[in-house]
Amino acid sequence: QEQKHNLSLFVMLNMMMVDALSANIAQLGDTSSSFFEQLPKELVWRILNYAPETALNLRLTCRMLKSYSNEYVMLPSTSSFTDQLWIFKLTNWCPATLKHKPTLLSILIAIANDKLKLQLFKQRLIQEYPLAIAHRGFAKRKNPLEKTEEFEWQMEFDKQVDEALLVHIGNCIGKRIQKATLLDFDDDFTRNVVAKVTRGKQFGQLIVQGMSKISKDTGNFLKTITTDEIGTFNLFVGEIEDDPVGFLAHFASLARSMELQQGDKDGVDRANRYFFGLIDANCAQIILDLFAQKIDKLSINTCYSEFLSESEAKMLMDNLPLICKELWFTSNCSDAAAITECLNNDHVTRIYEGKPDQWSLKTLSIKHVSRQEEPKSI
Repeated sequence: QEQKHNLSLFVMLNMMMVDALSANIAQLGDTSSSFFEQLPKELVWRILNYAPETALNLRLTCRMLKSYSNEYVMLPSTSSFTDQLWIFKLTNWCPATLKHKPTLLSILIAIANDKLKLQLFKQRLIQEYPLAIAHRGFAKRKNPLEKTEEFEWQMEFDKQVDEALLVHIGNCIGKRIQKATLLDFDDDFTRNVVAKVTRGKQFGQLIVQGMSKISKDTGNFLKTITTDEIGTFNLFVGEIEDDPVGFLAHFASLARSMELQQGDKDGVDRANRYFFGLIDANCAQIILDLFAQKIDKLSINTCYSEFLSESEAKMLMDNLPLICKELWFTSNCSDAAAITECLNNDHVTRIYEGKPDQWSLKTLSIKHVSRQEEPKSI
């Protein structure tokens, strides 16, 4: 029914323009062309806005309409043509559902079961990428987490990759990436690939993981590719090598929500008050400063639970609810912290026994009354 509706709009617009243009057609030299072929490029684009799924077929009709169609699908767009993007080294990490050969690096793009999105992405891709290879890269699979069907396109390559092709793939993705996952990119080659594909993009969710630490170069690189607002920023590392506070503040100024998970750092005992490279820092003040930025939601889960002492947990319970935000905050904290619960400025603040999936026995929770049932992940 949707296709019939789009076709009706397409035909209706064409017929409306026929009367308006008929007086001018006789003055055109090529009377053998159809009325539609003689429409100005901008009017063809407006028609395609009503039925964009016809672009792939329209380009097969004649050379002129092929040119118009090609230009249309590559117009700058604020739309998202892809739902998920992964860039990862196949030798280090790969989704269990993927069959792969041992190449160096892979770009995986997933598109929800949306034929229109898929059609537009394909149309963009084949502008510079051979049609046979483009179609060979597509597969349909079930998303084991979402329990839905989706289309995916994957490219595997080594250091001989054409940089112009990477830029083109970035153009095909669209302006916004709903969810981007970057894994183990602490080297110049991988960072270059990420830069070419993600340049100028907005991220609904950005996940950084697969590295024991964020080096100074990688930290600076991440700042350069994230200059626009982010929905959620997820970080899974053990250490931020250079200026951890400044690094976290950068993302707190862009994101609405942050999830920080910290694993072990070699040589640092779990009994230490350690936080992403900082030792014995005033972590309560760091957290307050993060909430002074854009974020209103923060989750911290670290194997160094003593990073937040009992007195610092109490300081956050007293002060976080007063910063003029309806905020959501959870973190593990010192096992010495006493179990407690109270209401402060419409925020439920409490310390309770930690869950089995956490590294510590105690959890600090400060949530506005309207956000009590909100899950950790967005």
